[in-house]
Amino acid sequence: MIRVVSIQPTPDQLFRVPLSDGSIIYFRLLFKPRIPAFFVNLEWKTFSLNGIKLANVLNLLGKFKNIPFGLNVDLTDGTEPYLIDDFTTGRATFNVWEEDDLALIAASGTGG
Repeated sequence: MIRVVSIQPTPDQLFRVPLSDGSIIYFRLLFKPRIPAFFVNLEWKTFSLNGIKLANVLNLLGKFKNIPFGLNVDLTDGTEPYLIDDFTTGRATFNVWEEDDLALIAASGTGG
């Protein structure tokens, strides 16, 4: 698992996550204060996905079987990220599952 620790309390930011296979996932994280919620766009090779609402789910990308990674947001109180500083205060973590992690999740029967 790769924990992204570079997220800042800003409403629109770009960051990238290198995977162990050498490829890179490009993220754009958006905070919408009127909702309040976080949304993410991502690009990896020729795969792109826009407008994923971040939620406390084991793998937000679980239905996409053609990609070797997953996305998890974990919160200390079990809710969803809704404060712009959730990732800097430690209330929320932004995690990328790699292939080995996904295999462990599948083997445990917890989904993904």
